[in-house]
Formats: sequence, C-alpha cells, structure tokens
Amino acid sequence: MIERIVAYPIGFAFLSGGFTTSYGRRAGLANVLLAIQAGGRIGHGEICQPTGKPPAPLEAGELAITHDLLARLLHAPSGDVAGAMARLGHAPRNLRHAVQTALLDLMAQRAGEPLVNLLGGRRSASMPAYVSVSSDSPAAMARAMEVARQQGIARFQVKLDGDRMNDLARIRETAATLRRGESVLADANGAYDLAEAQRLVADLPEGELLIEEPCAGFEDNLALARNCGRPLILDQCLATLTHYARVAGQGGVHGVVIKPTLLGGLQAACVARDLCASAGLAMRVDDSWTADVGSVAALHLAAGTPEHLLLSTLDMRDYFDGRMFAGGPVTHDGKITVPNDPGLGLTVLPEALGTPVFELH
Repeated sequence: MIERIVAYPIGFAFLSGGFTTSYGRRAGLANVLLAIQAGGRIGHGEICQPTGKPPAPLEAGELAITHDLLARLLHAPSGDVAGAMARLGHAPRNLRHAVQTALLDLMAQRAGEPLVNLLGGRRSASMPAYVSVSSDSPAAMARAMEVARQQGIARFQVKLDGDRMNDLARIRETAATLRRGESVLADANGAYDLAEAQRLVADLPEGELLIEEPCAGFEDNLALARNCGRPLILDQCLATLTHYARVAGQGGVHGVVIKPTLLGGLQAACVARDLCASAGLAMRVDDSWTADVGSVAALHLAAGTPEHLLLSTLDMRDYFDGRMFAGGPVTHDGKITVPNDPGLGLTVLPEALGTPVFELH
C-alpha cells in the first residue's frame, strides 16, 4: 500500500546560465520530485514542465492541484499501476507520468531488476548521445559543437528561433563544420507556418542534416515531410498514440521523438516506441527538460529501443547545476550506458532534497 507521498522542489539552473529556443529563454527548472513510499521502499518520479507549455509544476496553483490529486493515491496498492492511473482520472499528463515512473521504480526495485526490464527489455547496450545547442549566433553555436565534439559527441541538435534568414545562417554555419560520421538536427520547435517552413527547407544546404518539428501542427508537419524531399523528425506535435500510429502506418516521415511526459507515462511511450520500431522508423528518445529522475527514466526507455533505429538520446543531468541523486547511467566518449542496478538505479542524496513543498500520509 502507498503509505506516504512527499513532493520536493527542483530549481536547478542551467549550467550555461540559460537556454534559448523558439519558445524563448529559460533559466532553469521549476519541477517537482515525487517520492512515493510503500512497503519500506521509495519510488521516485518527476513532474516536469512540457517544453514551451506553462505553467510550471512549482507554481502555487499547480501545487494545489497536484496535492489534491495525489491524495487519492494514499493507501492504494502500489503494485496496481492501472488502478493508480484510474484514481488520478483526468490528471495532467506530466503528473501521471511522474506517478507511473515512481510506481514502476518501486516494482523494479522489488524484483531486483533495472527499470528497462519492465519496459520491454534492453535492446541497446550503448546509446549514442547528442548535445542540444542553445540558439545563438552561428559562430557561437559552432563553437559549442566543437566543445561537445572533444567529448566524443557526433550528433548535434541546433535550436532555431523562428527567424528564417537567421536560422538558415545557423544551419549553414553548423552544417559546414561536420566531419565524417557526424550529423546536425535543426530543431525549430514548431516556430514556422507551413509556407515559411517550405521556404526554409528549400534553401537548406546538402549534407547530414535532419529537420525537426518545423511546424507547430501535426498535419502541417506531416504534409511537409511527405513533399519536401528532406528527412524530417516529428516531436511535440505527436500528442497521442493515434499520431504515432498514423506516422507508422502512412509513412513519409524519417523519424520521431518519443517523450514520456507528453504521452502521460512510460507505458504509453513504450507502445509508441514499439509501434515505431515495427514500422522501421528512426527514433530519438528523451523528454522535456528534467533533472535526475525524469532524465534517467527516459534513458531506461531509450535502452529498450532497437539499436539500429535509435538516432540518439541524452542525459539532461549534464545541463543543470545540481543533483539530488548519485549513480545511474554513465556517459563516456559520446555513448550512454544504463547499468543493471534495480529500479531507476539512483541513490538519493538526502542533503540535496531540501524542504518538501508538501507531504501526504
């Protein structure tokens, strides 16, 4: 039975001082760590802010909603994930994901298995890491890529800001630096309408270049992917499993991004991943900006992706000034490995947790 739920604030700043995309600039995280206790064990989940979609989980109104919804879970069976989701009703997807992660963490701990084994099993022993480069001047972005390159990174995501001429300059500058075996993924985060996206794509240089989410809407991105002759990756516009099913069944798209928060949990994300794998779609697996728990949960999901279809993933802990846990996945020479420790494989650092924002028992 669920005996206790504690919520802690996560307010880590970006190591670089901030990160800029077409949504604007963020200084850091305003997330919530959930600790769910049952049977003497504690499972963890993280409520993160979906990219570009306020409000933040730490805002007072959001905390009040989260408190009341989580109160429904007290004394419920911790091993009944479906039952817990039913108790939450129409709770926000980021909260559902956090609760589901914590309960699956508990289950994996009890079984003595890494979380990846509850998500279909490991299919990628060592995963290619990518670096996400904040939108800046073309020269500054190229310099950031060179720093990452020295750490063994060969996959680079460059953030665009929605100004077509400036974005073309960014893409041309960064693509010109590529070496054999490297690739650039230009991410607009849905900044363009269809007509402007078509103009952008028409002017792109040749080379190992992927375009991610140029338009905000699913239909516009799908139309562009089928007609532009360049490899497109779809991300936040994939809001439901129905979207993934259409992409897998109808073709025309090079690849997809899978983010458990946007789908409401790891279990739905597993369905999306396996559906796309059956269609031979390339995948990048990560999540919205998260700290220890959200990032590591996504890495366990990524480890269950067929190696030949996994474009890349990333450990978002490397972007923030602070950690609440020790252990977990390791990045070395541009590759990420997920160890076989039980559950998420993380060890809490009690002194780093801070004062809870609320506690239920």
